[in-house]
Amino acid sequence: MGIILAILFAVAYLAILIFWNKKVKWRLPFKTGLTLKWIHYTCIALILVVAILYSQLDIGLRGIWTTRIFIITALLSGIFFSFLVRREDIHKGEFWYFKIFSYLPVAIAVLLCVPFLGIVIVLSLFGRLVDPATDVYYSDNKIRVQSTFTGVLGPPRVDVFKKGLLFEHHLSRTDFCGYDVDSVKVNYDNDSTRIVMYDSHYGEEPCKISIKSLK
Repeated sequence: MGIILAILFAVAYLAILIFWNKKVKWRLPFKTGLTLKWIHYTCIALILVVAILYSQLDIGLRGIWTTRIFIITALLSGIFFSFLVRREDIHKGEFWYFKIFSYLPVAIAVLLCVPFLGIVIVLSLFGRLVDPATDVYYSDNKIRVQSTFTGVLGPPRVDVFKKGLLFEHHLSRTDFCGYDVDSVKVNYDNDSTRIVMYDSHYGEEPCKISIKSLK
């Protein structure tokens, strides 16, 4: 059933795309289209910078949704750009860039047709985009402890972030399953910050994390 729906979606989307490009003459004014283009490019640039910082230094933009807002904006502006802007208003290379981008929904639909693996990949990526923190167990002006969605085949994991003015530093990811956390207690000592996670449902020993003092 899922494969049939994915195929129907791909066919319907392609039909709309072809009809729009051939029959619909309305497009955004040049300056509005130019603004949309640079919003897209700016979001792509920020995403690449954050991806490098996070992969190398575990540093990202502060806030659970901040980076994801840029990702969603880049995706939507890229997909619908060719629907909204006249071909003569952009360079040839840009035209093909956004043209390929507009076929992203079709690529996702085709991926969903791959038994099991395709569905797992799409749902995992979608979940990480729209459900970044299943639960926030503790948050103050210095630190945030949350359960993070890791994929449809695995349970959420507990992450600890140190907050900055514009950025935040990923300090730790525990093996403690996010489903097992009932409450979190944070103690700011002189030489360290201690994070204790409790699981009162099963009466297990609390998971303890000790990091450098955040004072």
